[in-house]
Amino acid sequence: IQHIAGSILQPLFGYIDDKYSFRLTAPIGMLITTSSISLIGIITNYNILLVIALLTGIGTALFHPAATAHVSHIAKARRNTVISIFIQIGSIGFALGPLFTLILIFYNALENTTLLAIPSVILFILMYKYLKPVKKTKSTSFKSVITNLQKKTKEISVLISIVGLRSITYYSLLAFLPSYGMYLGMGEIFSGSLTLIFGIAGVFGGLIGGYLADIKGTRAIVTSTLILSTPCIYLITIFNNEILWIFVILAGMLLLTSNPIIIVMLHKTLPDNKGLASSFGQGFGWIWGALTVPVIGIAIDLFGFNIIFQIISIIPILSGLLIFLKLKKN
Repeated sequence: IQHIAGSILQPLFGYIDDKYSFRLTAPIGMLITTSSISLIGIITNYNILLVIALLTGIGTALFHPAATAHVSHIAKARRNTVISIFIQIGSIGFALGPLFTLILIFYNALENTTLLAIPSVILFILMYKYLKPVKKTKSTSFKSVITNLQKKTKEISVLISIVGLRSITYYSLLAFLPSYGMYLGMGEIFSGSLTLIFGIAGVFGGLIGGYLADIKGTRAIVTSTLILSTPCIYLITIFNNEILWIFVILAGMLLLTSNPIIIVMLHKTLPDNKGLASSFGQGFGWIWGALTVPVIGIAIDLFGFNIIFQIISIIPILSGLLIFLKLKKN
């Protein structure tokens, strides 16, 4: 519910933010999300948890397009680097969130999630005080947005397709690497650490990718890293010892190197509609992941880990070739 709501609503909220440039969109979204999450530890009713998940998704949909567009507006030089820093800081939180939850469960202190409301309120106050409104552009009417989308249909379609295809591979590995480790008989600690290592490697990949894209160009970095991630994912299925970690790290880095770069490419494609463009780069990826991971899980049950991981390893190289063949060098 959280991912689907957050994904579907992002284009709507991104368009609204482009149109009205309401400077509190991102702070309000952040406050809704963190406040909702802070209640999870004390809620015992399943139906209320569903409402909390929905509110979290709504807050996420409000925050990400507006915040990413705002960062893009103020990052005039080295935009890839700045956007990558912004996104990867969020990825660090995403990677450490499960660890934080496990610590609370271990110490039987899950109700302390309510303490998360304190930093969220502090952050809201800081954002309210220092966040300046972004100047509205002329191309924010619904008609002009449709016109812009029609002019850039090819570029947007290619970039969204790459986001979706990469998300299938990334979220499938993120979801099933611990189970794969257990399947190999690696033990709970080793298996559980695979997801953490994979996620943290993606953070460094995104940071490095943003820096390199500002130097070498976006198309070259996205194409090369996606193509190189294919053999790394394939080799995960070959080794059943500690060497597996090396290819998990490389796969995580290479898969997420293109994450912030594609968002910047979408911003350049729709310069007057950065909030909407951000939703294409983030929300669409989440919904592809949310919808396909259960299918991948069923396929693993039917055919086994190795063959399914080997099949999804082909997806990144197809994505890399797609951007190389269909988008002009820029």
